[in-house]
Amino acid sequence: DMVRVVDEWAKGLRADVTCRVGVAYGECIGGIVGKDMQRYHLFGDLLVVMDITEATSVEGRVQVTTACKLEVERELADHPAAASEQVTFKERQGALTTSKGESHSLEDVGGPTYLVESDKPLRRK
Repeated sequence: DMVRVVDEWAKGLRADVTCRVGVAYGECIGGIVGKDMQRYHLFGDLLVVMDITEATSVEGRVQVTTACKLEVERELADHPAAASEQVTFKERQGALTTSKGESHSLEDVGGPTYLVESDKPLRRK
């Protein structure tokens, strides 16, 4: 829904704005850090994977890691009636490169990544 919301927001402003979405699945640790200015922070390798997945996603698309894809497929198999739309995953081909030109290997994100396909359009035409 993030891609759709940004697209609608940009449409309302008549602006050419898009976003990149990256979703990872795994474990991390969270806690409150700081004494005077307390903040809740998350820590762990998952956050690095999530950052790379988002930064290397295709503009206006949702990219997921292999772990995320497998978890979504498991959830959909266990609870098929809960799905509000039909999603499929298309394995991403080519290098994982950020908009700034930084390259990352598939090993950095735990294997192949996938672009989410949906029976509902992610963006307006």
